[in-house]
Amino acid sequence: MFELMDWHLWLISGMVLAIAEMLMPGFWILCFSFGAFAGGLTGYLGYDLASQIGVFSGVSALLVIFIRPLALKFFHKSSPEIETNINALIGQMGLVVREIKGRLETGKVKVGGEIWSAISQIDLPIPEGKQVVIKKIEGNKVIVEPVKEE
Repeated sequence: MFELMDWHLWLISGMVLAIAEMLMPGFWILCFSFGAFAGGLTGYLGYDLASQIGVFSGVSALLVIFIRPLALKFFHKSSPEIETNINALIGQMGLVVREIKGRLETGKVKVGGEIWSAISQIDLPIPEGKQVVIKKIEGNKVIVEPVKEE
């Protein structure tokens, strides 16, 4: 009959942890999987359980500290950040639909099909029908500048 040895349990644990890593990626569980394989190799070579646990702990800790950050950099390359929500409006063009009378009185600007309250960054009136560029956002108002005509 087949006798289940320590190293068999380590091998099974390593495989289960490797499968778990596939379900929950992040390279945490994979480090412990390799630690379990190293503990299993130690058991196969005839070392006692305390040595196996020490090798498992040491290999797992080293992989988490040194290899995981490298793996994350390699596999999860950062992509350029995409502006979302109102921050995506900065730099876009708009059309004045109600005159902006400077910084003190708001007007209305149509940007991407939406109407926004707007004030002038240059503190000068911007007439209706003029194209503007959005420079920043303060609260629920866009700060605009007229497009320079060439």
